[in-house]
Amino acid sequence: MFVTYRADILILNKLFSDTRPSNKFIILNKKILEKYTREIDKGEVLFNLGDDSDSVYYLMNGELDVIVRDKNIGNITEGEVFGEMAHLTGEVRSATVKAKIDSELIILPAKVFDEIIKDNPELSRRLMQTLCERLKKAQFMGRFSG
Repeated sequence: MFVTYRADILILNKLFSDTRPSNKFIILNKKILEKYTREIDKGEVLFNLGDDSDSVYYLMNGELDVIVRDKNIGNITEGEVFGEMAHLTGEVRSATVKAKIDSELIILPAKVFDEIIKDNPELSRRLMQTLCERLKKAQFMGRFSG
């Protein structure tokens, strides 16, 4: 069981190391990735503002809307990690995420995500950059809304 879990971590780590994994990688590792993959239909809500966090996500295909108080504040596109903010802070979800088009994503339980970032300093750096960009955007929007 430990060997299987460790193999999952190594493959998921590779997935998160690339900004967009090759089709060959996806095909070769399809069996392992299937355990974590979920498809959502256009208009389906993945999670709502205020929900508890138990997973982190990676968008394989599609596009998602990020909504706060009925206002679309951004989009999540293929290759992006999301849902990490609530996990890292231990707080509830800070936005609602809804499928803009039919989409396919990887759902990582918190424990698996923690293992991946522990083994992947490049991913940790990318996450910090993403969080800083979101903070700057939120500050900019706060100054000019109203």
